[in-house]
Amino acid sequence: QLTKDAEDSPRLSFKEFNGDVEVKEVSRIDAGKEQYTFGDLSSNDIEGNSSGSSIFGGFHNLITGSKNSSIIGSTGSRIVSSSISSILGGKNHKISLPITPTISNLSMNLMIGGNTNAITGSTIQSPTDNVVLGGSSNQISVGTFNTIIGGAGNKILSQSTSESAAGAGHVFADQHNLILGSTFG
Repeated sequence: QLTKDAEDSPRLSFKEFNGDVEVKEVSRIDAGKEQYTFGDLSSNDIEGNSSGSSIFGGFHNLITGSKNSSIIGSTGSRIVSSSISSILGGKNHKISLPITPTISNLSMNLMIGGNTNAITGSTIQSPTDNVVLGGSSNQISVGTFNTIIGGAGNKILSQSTSESAAGAGHVFADQHNLILGSTFG
């Protein structure tokens, strides 16, 4: 069914019916905003200027002010003011990079699996090119080239400190961080 919302933007809605009675809206494409939500529309939401963004499945997920971002099959995940970011699977992920609306955010963050992971930042766009794969309770707070792969309890907190759990603990270097496997943090 093609409808228009309060802002007069065309929307394609997919609805569940029981006979001739509408039960609920199960999915929608907001054409004017280029946003797609497929899943529980009562708990998954795309807000603000998030053109090109999508949520597929999951519950209680939110994308706001984040262009070309996606959440797939996750629960309780958030992408806030971070363009070109993705969260796949798992639960309680958070990518939050508050930015000045007039500045283009070049962050390209990715999380796959995991539990209660977070990538955060500041208004100066500090985090870029961050990756978290698997593991649980992983955290990247600031930095430029951060990577966490597997493990549990891993943290990267400084963009001027390299923390490597794969080798011999802390390795200090400029703005490059890496944690591979094993537990750390």
